[in-house]
Amino acid sequence: MVKMIKVLRIPFNGKPETIQIEKNLESYQGLVGGMIELVYLNSNEDPESIMVVNEEGLIHNLLFNPIASEIVGRRIVGNAFIINQNDLD
Repeated sequence: MVKMIKVLRIPFNGKPETIQIEKNLESYQGLVGGMIELVYLNSNEDPESIMVVNEEGLIHNLLFNPIASEIVGRRIVGNAFIINQNDLD
């Protein structure tokens, strides 16, 4: 049985939206377009959430993601999403 989870998708060129995806590495990689990197949020409001980005985004010259960058306080490029850490296992 396929387990579905909710994530907050943050595209580099659009508005964030909550979507459902399959709970597996392939789905995570598909959302960011490559290998994933975990970025911890600078927030005490939701300590169980983590951002997932493309690990090679800078190498591949992906476009700047202003919303994701503002959330984590550092430069993020390409598509990103926020997930509950418990859904990464």
